[in-house]
Amino acid sequence: MTKITYNNPSEYQGKEWDELLRAMSPRDIKKTLKTSYRRIGKMIADIARNDLANSGLHNAVKMKRNIRVYAFSRGSGFMVTAKPHGKSGYYKRSQDGAEKPVAMWAAEGTKERHVNHGRHIYPVGNGQFRTMKGTWTGSMPGYYFLKRAGRMGESITDKNLQSEIKKAVFERISKTSWH
Repeated sequence: MTKITYNNPSEYQGKEWDELLRAMSPRDIKKTLKTSYRRIGKMIADIARNDLANSGLHNAVKMKRNIRVYAFSRGSGFMVTAKPHGKSGYYKRSQDGAEKPVAMWAAEGTKERHVNHGRHIYPVGNGQFRTMKGTWTGSMPGYYFLKRAGRMGESITDKNLQSEIKKAVFERISKTSWH
């Protein structure tokens, strides 16, 4: 193994780069991967947020913050989602202050459903009636703002991932005492 001085890692090529990665601990490698995945995910989430703001959904600008990036804990990838997590991801209704995951519903839409309380009887004609199982809650149309971000995300990831990993490695090295 050749001895490398870590003075200017931006000039490393091939063998020097491999030795640099071998010198890092597994924990540092995982952190650099997560950092680069978060950066790429943030680019994709910005596209999804802009699509949500332009979708025509009521209060879409307020719901932009409900789109979040989740980098997997073992450094194996990331996910851009509108699903709520903890206290984030909910929209507070102005009528009663209830928190609802409206961005998640708007991403794919919801199906028609009937809740179990209350039965309704409707006349259909000729003295016959139809009974429905519960109160109809309606359905929400899908705005599909995550679809375009997903399609564009592949090209963004292919184009930027390698440079983001290199940048994260250099930042991690500069924080440690290797230089």
